[in-house]
Amino acid sequence: PFMLSYSDDGDGGGDSGSGDFVSSGLPAWDGDGDGVLDTYNLYENNGSVTAKIYPNGSEGGQLGDMIAAFVGAEQRGVANASEVPVFLGNGVAFLMMVYSNETGGETMTFQYYDSATDAVYNTNETLEFVVNMVEGDVENPFMISYNPGDGPTDTPGCTDSDACNYNDSATSDDGSCTY
Repeated sequence: PFMLSYSDDGDGGGDSGSGDFVSSGLPAWDGDGDGVLDTYNLYENNGSVTAKIYPNGSEGGQLGDMIAAFVGAEQRGVANASEVPVFLGNGVAFLMMVYSNETGGETMTFQYYDSATDAVYNTNETLEFVVNMVEGDVENPFMISYNPGDGPTDTPGCTDSDACNYNDSATSDDGSCTY
C-alpha cells in the first residue's frame, strides 16, 4: 500500500501532548450527510481517493468517522466511513471524490473526524490533484495517519451565551453560570 506518515518530532499539533488535534465536535464538512461534497457542482474536474486511517501507525476507524480533503482552507472532498467486506480485507475505508477547477498541480491536505472521541485531527499526508485520478482501492488504500496525542481535553466553564460569565472556550458546562 501507498503510505505517507508523520514524524513524532514535529507532530503539527501545537501544545505538547495535543498531537494533531484540531477541534472538538462534528465538523460541518457534509451538511446533508450524504458523503458527497455539498459544493461539488462548483468544480469542473474530479478524481477519487480510497483511503484508510492509521492512528499512530495502526489501522483504525469506525462507522461514523469522516475524512475531508482541502486545498488551502477550501474543502475539496469528504467521505464517510464505509465497511469493507471480509474478503476485501475487513475494517473501514473512506471512498472520497475530490474536486478542482484545475487539471493538476494543486496540493490536497486531509483532516480526520474520529466519532469515538468527537474530535477532528490534522494529518500530514498530502496528495497532488490530477484530473481523473484514482488513488488507492480497498485492498491497497491511500493510507492516512495522524497522532491523536492525548486527544481532546475538557474545558469546564459556563457554556450559556446569555450568562454574565459565558466562557466561549468552555467545552462542558460546570454549573457556574451567573445571570
